[in-house]
Amino acid sequence: MKFTETGGVSLSAEYVEGTTTQALLRFAVTDTGIGIPPAAKSRIFDAFSQADGSTTRRYGGTGLGLSIAKQLVGLMGGTITVESTPGSGSTFAFTTRLDLQPLGSGLSTKLAPYMQWAEPLVSSGQTSDTPCPHASEAGAAAPSPKQSGRILLAEDSPVNREVAVGMLEQLGYEVEVAENGRQALAATERDRFDIVLMDCQMPEMDGLTATGEIRRRETASGRRRLPIIALTAHAMQGDREQCLTAGMDDYLSKPFTQMQLQGIVRKWLSHHEPPAQAAQLNAAAPGTQSMPPRTTIEPAADTSSTAPGMDLKALEGIRALQRPNRPNVLASVLRKYLDNSRESVDALRDAIRANDPMALEAMAHRLKSSSAQLGAIAVAASCKELEVMGNRKQLVDADRIFAQLESDYRAACTVFRNEIAKENQT
Repeated sequence: MKFTETGGVSLSAEYVEGTTTQALLRFAVTDTGIGIPPAAKSRIFDAFSQADGSTTRRYGGTGLGLSIAKQLVGLMGGTITVESTPGSGSTFAFTTRLDLQPLGSGLSTKLAPYMQWAEPLVSSGQTSDTPCPHASEAGAAAPSPKQSGRILLAEDSPVNREVAVGMLEQLGYEVEVAENGRQALAATERDRFDIVLMDCQMPEMDGLTATGEIRRRETASGRRRLPIIALTAHAMQGDREQCLTAGMDDYLSKPFTQMQLQGIVRKWLSHHEPPAQAAQLNAAAPGTQSMPPRTTIEPAADTSSTAPGMDLKALEGIRALQRPNRPNVLASVLRKYLDNSRESVDALRDAIRANDPMALEAMAHRLKSSSAQLGAIAVAASCKELEVMGNRKQLVDADRIFAQLESDYRAACTVFRNEIAKENQT
């Protein structure tokens, strides 16, 4: 996309040949972009390679995308090719053999109930490039296939816990909660679960320690490996590697959407990968430095002129989790934030006054997570700055950042109280 300033990018898939059990398919991506000089074609699939130095300066990127694509296609038993004319565009294509699946025609039947949701968009005949970061939640009212599975959620934040439970229950999963690693460990000894969603930073026993103990007990007893997914709001380098080393199988960065949560849960319920394979899938390409997924809490454009520093679409996403004959989920989550967050703000002030970087990092991390979940992006961004300061043990300018945080926090709380009042009127 970034190399195509005019024209467009198209994706095509075609059947090439097949047998009674397999089909050879060809997938192609064609753009009308800058194209590739003939001399550069032989090396564009090499790691850290782009057509020329000006490409990186103008468009950014590391030159790893095609190298990774070539490796993935090779693992699938296929081949990847490129056809390009400088100034006219390029076509990247790959072929792969796939096993034929029974009842493939049933897909149209499954999709039929959802086609009505596309009709208003098709009939309008209009397009828009307006960013919609929380658009996926807006479709939550549409019927979705119910899932099955028993999930243990280990999360100490009342806000994050209630939101995650709401997401999972709406998808059809049975959920049990634990407020710390010790409770999670006891739950896995007492009951059987299909998957564990484990927060990394919890009181009494953190998620990494609990995971290590679960793995030790599995080895001693010969039990099957229980998939454990790390939930963390960390933005520090090396977090993913730390989670995998502790024995976790995958990593989900907070705040997450219901779609992201559903995707990772489905993945691990459908097949239990061995730890080595999980680590391989999550590792970066050879020679690169692995980084955790980006936590989406950086300041963004305000979604409402009356609520600067807030992403009100996040609240709409939580409102969409409402189930019939249940207490108001949005009002409940917002009350939990108002009841618990003030203590974290006061603890941040105390940590700065005492020049205590460890306490600053811990409290900033805790408040960042719940604030980001509710769309208080300005509060979350300041928390992230303070968390990094605490981690680096450099608290210079912490007072200024805290003053901004406190101002944004008061504004966010006002928005939340107004939202609770609205919910009480409905």
